[in-house]
Order: sequence, then C-alpha cells, then structure tokens
Amino acid sequence: MQFDLKECIVLERLNRFVAKVIVDNQETLVHVRNTGRLPELLVKGAKGLLEKKEGGKYQWHLKAVNKNGHWVYIDSLLAPKLFLDFIKKEGWFDIKSLKLEPKYGNHHKFDILINNEIIVETKSVNLVKDGIAMFPDAPSERGTKHIELLKNIYATKEYKPMIVFVIQRPDAKVFKPNEETDLSFSKALKEAKEIGIDILCLDCHTSENEIFIKGQIPKAF
Repeated sequence: MQFDLKECIVLERLNRFVAKVIVDNQETLVHVRNTGRLPELLVKGAKGLLEKKEGGKYQWHLKAVNKNGHWVYIDSLLAPKLFLDFIKKEGWFDIKSLKLEPKYGNHHKFDILINNEIIVETKSVNLVKDGIAMFPDAPSERGTKHIELLKNIYATKEYKPMIVFVIQRPDAKVFKPNEETDLSFSKALKEAKEIGIDILCLDCHTSENEIFIKGQIPKAF
C-alpha cells in the first residue's frame, strides 16, 4: 500500500485519539487512529508521517512514527487491508467471495469472511522489543472477548476461525502475546492455539510512503 504522506515532529500525545505535532513549522493537533498506549513510539521529538484527513475536526491522521530508523505504521485500520492485499497477491484460499466487517450475532463484528467459510480477526501490532513483537501494548478486554468468541465458533464448527497479527514494522523476528500487559488475552490466545485455531504472524516492509506484508514470522508461544 502506498500513501502520499507529509513529515512532522511529534510533541506529545494528548489522549487516546489526539496528538500534538509540528508540521510546516506550526504546532497542530492530529488524529491518532490507534487506541494502544504506544509509549515507546509517541515520544517528544520523534519523526512522524501524516496523511491528509477528509472531514472531521482534525486536518491530519498520524500514520507512522520512526523508531530506531524504522517506520512503524500505527494506523490500526491498516491490518485487514494489508492482509487482504497479501492473500490476493499470494493466491491464498482460492477466493470466491469476501465480506468485510461481517456481523456475528447481535453485537459482534469480525474483519473478514472468506468464501463464507473462514472468519478472520486481524490485530495491528506496533510493539517490538529486542526483535520480539508483542500484542497488546495495553490491556484489551475487547481483544480477549474476540478470542473467546472465536474459540466458541471453532467448537461449533460454524466457521473456520483465523487470528492474524500484522506487525506493522520491519524489525520483528518472532511474535508472542504480551503476558505482562494482559494475562487474560495471552491465556485466551494460547488456548486458541492449543485447540487448533490458525494463528498467523506477519511482518511488514515499511518506508516513508509504503507498507506491505513480507511474510510469516515464528510464534514464540
């Protein structure tokens, strides 16, 4: 995926959805499309990349931040789009039908339904320490509920569930759940793996105007 992005300097994150940056020598507020904490990324003085925003209160989205010379794409809505691009390019699943954001029950949505058979939940991963990608970077009750629901779907054989972690940076060697941050999510994910749910961990190539999935990396759990 390619973008027309503009460089900025991060000053601070004001809340879950807003950061203050310098762009064109002026301080401005920008939208952050990521509810994770991102404490190691949104630091004062970090280089960032902005995408023009259509409508709404803010003029820009904060799309990516530079960490140790690597561009980390923090936009959490990219994960399902990147996965779709990847499986189409690789020719996976012999795709005959796709449904985005399929509803399940009265109160739940997943990311993708493939061939009315494979139901996919993607997670955007931004945290990497010493080559280890981890998710989540903040407690995620919603994420745990997704995993538990997918376990139930697997048991009933209504669909074939798949959990996909898209690591939106290029410096990860392995992936594992972040037990220190969210033990409940980590336990649920390990149980999902043990019962046979497919879990994919995919890393990305990134640059100042492009991101795409390179391939799978190992799971360390």
